[in-house]
Amino acid sequence: MRLATLVADPLIVNGTDATFHDAESDCIVCASGKFNGEVAAGACTECVAGKYLEDNRLNASSHDDVSDCTICAFGTFSGAATAICTNCGPGKYLVDNGVDVTAHDDVTDCSVCTSGKYQNQAAAALCAA
Repeated sequence: MRLATLVADPLIVNGTDATFHDAESDCIVCASGKFNGEVAAGACTECVAGKYLEDNRLNASSHDDVSDCTICAFGTFSGAATAICTNCGPGKYLVDNGVDVTAHDDVTDCSVCTSGKYQNQAAAALCAA
């Protein structure tokens, strides 16, 4: 199992390591919205806008590959490094259901219902007549 990232060593005295990263317990799991696909890396990588990663430092295997970042579902969008997607508001919709990340990467991806149609719920895929 790959661990998400190494913790920076807090015990550095006069430029010399007082201890070395020599145990699995020296590693921490990435925060929500981030992953790390490399062994012994020093930092986590943000999930791109339009994707989310909910787990917050609980399960290392949920943060060890870019595929752990999930594209938002219909009716939702996200910025980079988010734990959850944001709902499109009432009167708006977003059809794509987790296929095209670029269809979920900004609030402007939520379309306004056309004249004669409405949507009174948030996170909708369609408008009603």
